[in-house]
Amino acid sequence: MKRFTTTVTSLLIAATATLAGPGMWVPLFIDSNIEDMTAEGLTLTAEQIYDANSSSLKDAIMIFGGGCTGEVVSDGGLILTNYHCGVAAVSSLSSPETDYMAHGFTARTEADELPCDGLEVRHLVRMEDVSDRVKSLDDTASINALTLAAEENGKYEVMVEEMFHGNQHIMMVYEVFKDIRLVVAPPQDLGRFGGETDNWVWPRHTADFTLFRIYAGADNKPAEYSPANKPYRPAKHLKTNINGVHEGDFAMVMGFPGSTDQYLTAAAIDALRTKVWPSVVSLRQAEMSVLEKHMAANRKTAIDYASHYSSIANGKKRTAGEIDCTARAKTVETMRSQQAAFRKDARMDTILAQMDNIFSPEYTGNELTMRLARDTWSGSRTLRLAFTMSRLVQKATDKSAIDSIATYFFAHSDIKTEREILAASIGELQRIGAQGLPSIVVKTSPKKLAKRATSGIFSDINKLRKALASPNAKELVESETATVLANALIDTWRAKAAANDSANALLHDLKAAYAYRLSEIRPDSLLAPDANFTMRIAYGRVEAPRTGIENVDRYYTTAKGIIAKNATGNPDFALADSLKTMLGGDYGRWADADGELHTCFVGSIHTTGGNSGSPTLNGRGELIGLNFDRIWNGIASDYRFDNERSRNISVDIRYVLFVIDKVCHGGHIVSQFDIVNTPTR
Repeated sequence: MKRFTTTVTSLLIAATATLAGPGMWVPLFIDSNIEDMTAEGLTLTAEQIYDANSSSLKDAIMIFGGGCTGEVVSDGGLILTNYHCGVAAVSSLSSPETDYMAHGFTARTEADELPCDGLEVRHLVRMEDVSDRVKSLDDTASINALTLAAEENGKYEVMVEEMFHGNQHIMMVYEVFKDIRLVVAPPQDLGRFGGETDNWVWPRHTADFTLFRIYAGADNKPAEYSPANKPYRPAKHLKTNINGVHEGDFAMVMGFPGSTDQYLTAAAIDALRTKVWPSVVSLRQAEMSVLEKHMAANRKTAIDYASHYSSIANGKKRTAGEIDCTARAKTVETMRSQQAAFRKDARMDTILAQMDNIFSPEYTGNELTMRLARDTWSGSRTLRLAFTMSRLVQKATDKSAIDSIATYFFAHSDIKTEREILAASIGELQRIGAQGLPSIVVKTSPKKLAKRATSGIFSDINKLRKALASPNAKELVESETATVLANALIDTWRAKAAANDSANALLHDLKAAYAYRLSEIRPDSLLAPDANFTMRIAYGRVEAPRTGIENVDRYYTTAKGIIAKNATGNPDFALADSLKTMLGGDYGRWADADGELHTCFVGSIHTTGGNSGSPTLNGRGELIGLNFDRIWNGIASDYRFDNERSRNISVDIRYVLFVIDKVCHGGHIVSQFDIVNTPTR
């Protein structure tokens, strides 16, 4: 596929547009959107949003952990993100004796803030369009040399990312902060209020936030954890506006959306939703059912598996929603109609026809088996441990590092739970009957296989330590059923991915050609690249779905809805009596002008995974909420944003501050926020 120069790809990012519409826009080129954003209600300049040389909004927005966004809200390094983004850290710091999951946590002083081992935050220092330079480089080694030079001897983490599937390349330069400490976590009753019942739906009432602090060395630069480190002093932090939001207000989300696929054909979406997604949902449901049983029966298991369960459940319900949403919204039919108009152009017709042909039964069969093998492996902590141990033993890794991994596994995993998850997964694979699964999966009783995999050296830390200390450690680890099964699933995953490699390479090039040709035949449209976990800005309005399909007539929810849901008796809506009392009346300065405590609101802003924890901002760039989800009937916006149905959900920042202040008794923390109370209209 031809790689285009920066000048040519300007068609894709700087076309004259009367209205940009939905999209996830690269901040480096945000001046192309400023006219439209200003007309909609933005009062900032392009430079106030992104400037590589002076402080701007981009300096307050960071990658949180491995797949979320966080925002700096104080000059002392406080960083907000979602509860579901911070729950792994909260869980790892919790035990039945110090149950921060159930009761929440508030640091009384900086000395009480809890270090989160392994948690990192990435600050985007700058972006640079390197399309011309990449075009002139003829091998991977040369591109690696480009990034190596930008790293400045390890000072920065550097990546060159594709936009428009290879039409353009942007270099991202990050600082990586490794000393992150927990400051506030709400009680789980609020942080996960609604559980799976409410996940991906509206109306919503979840206090989906956690608060951490970034620490740095004496020079205010990233440093490994040390008691001597000081709170990070950011170049920019967000002001927090507590005046409230109104329907029709301009709003924008700035963060790191993970992945979208806007340049697929209708036939491709149809193949995925009918041949792949349903089986992925059923496998994940089998795993969830086991976890739900064991987590309900044992508090320690509930704590240990909270993040694991959340990850599986979130993916399962999202995929189920994509199936349902594409059917209800007639996404495939609408896309076919739109693309039929494009196909009147001969070059576009050739591109789209070639893309349709890729999604053959063989291709979708490989995709299904690959995903099932991957999800079975990732759903079992035991299989992941076995795979990790086999690789570490082969590499003669430091024994203390190996023991640390093993110790953590046995401290935070339950063998009975592991056994039942594996049996349920294998049983579901056999029921689905996907082609090409390993014989050990297809021909063995699920219960017997699961028992064998969880009864050997991976069932007890002392057995594992004894095996690892043996001169035959490698052979002992490799001969275990868990290792054999883990490797078989990994091999299948890789084989099926490899079988589709040439088709995926062609698909990549066809998406690039599709985007480029679209820019030529629709020169009045401003096209956005697919999300790829790089910083983006999306904007729209605070507004309810226009179709009424969510069975609500307003764009916000209140604390009254929490009490009403709790009264249904659904365990996902459980509330401690003390919380019901707090939510029942005196909201103080956090109440809306109507006297109610507003909890969440929706907007017509294009978001996806990775945007979890992203700040929802008003036209002045002030924090008004935390993005955390999308509504059920808009989940398919990863493939097509529907202005009628697609809505993102944010927790109202006033609810966040109410919980910190009144529930978590963190008034001293609230005082560190830069709070304003200025009307936005």
